[in-house]
Amino acid sequence: MAQVNKELIDKRFMQIDGKMKTLKFILSRGESVARFKEELNNLEEIITDLKSQIDRIQDPMRNG
Repeated sequence: MAQVNKELIDKRFMQIDGKMKTLKFILSRGESVARFKEELNNLEEIITDLKSQIDRIQDPMRNG
């Protein structure tokens, strides 16, 4: 089970890296604030999910 969690965590880190690059691209291209906020919200969701996955690994008895 730990291997599956590691793969999911690795995937989330890759997604975070990709979203950071997207945010930098949006800034460099002068895209709209709304577009930037949309991507920022997506990034926050990924980070929240990653935190949850890490919490489950640290406390396997935790519900959820």
